[in-house]
Amino acid sequence: MADEVKKTGTGIGQVLVVLFLMAGIIGLLIASFHLMDTFGVYDKDEVLRKLPVIGPMFTANQPVIEDIEEQEKVDWKETIDLKMETLKNSRKEQEKKLKKFEQELKEKEKELKKKEKEISQIETEVYQEKVAWEKEKLEKKTEGDKWQEQATLFEKMSPKKVIEIFQNMDDKQIVEILKRMNSSIKSAILAKMEPKRAAEISRKMMR
Repeated sequence: MADEVKKTGTGIGQVLVVLFLMAGIIGLLIASFHLMDTFGVYDKDEVLRKLPVIGPMFTANQPVIEDIEEQEKVDWKETIDLKMETLKNSRKEQEKKLKKFEQELKEKEKELKKKEKEISQIETEVYQEKVAWEKEKLEKKTEGDKWQEQATLFEKMSPKKVIEIFQNMDDKQIVEILKRMNSSIKSAILAKMEPKRAAEISRKMMR
């Protein structure tokens, strides 16, 4: 009996040893395959497809993987193309807006130059009018000074002598002189003048 138990234990131990050896060999084979695939010694997928029974499974799955990769490439290309088209359209729109802005800017510059020309013309006209007014003012002042000089000179003469001189002058000259003379002397001269002409001179002096 003891011998039979001993023989049975020995048999089980031998089986376990064999199993461990097989597992080690399989592990080494797997590790070797993996290393050779990593270093490019062989194509793992190709080897798997050649295995009996399970090989066709890998062969059947390969087109599916390739189709997925190809579809991903197509989708990626479409996405890139769409983005490029969007950027292209955006660039065209920006260029269109820039050209419109440049055109508006040119029109504004033209309007500004036109306004500057108008302002310059107005300033020139104002300056010319100012010069003309100052000249006219100076001429009137000079003319007034001349009439005042004559009035002062006539005030020193007798009314009779003044009237004799007035005979050779027109009414406008007489009025300008009388306006600048002393009131009493002016009245004396008008009193000595012919009444009708004295009345006409007086009327013109009141304008």
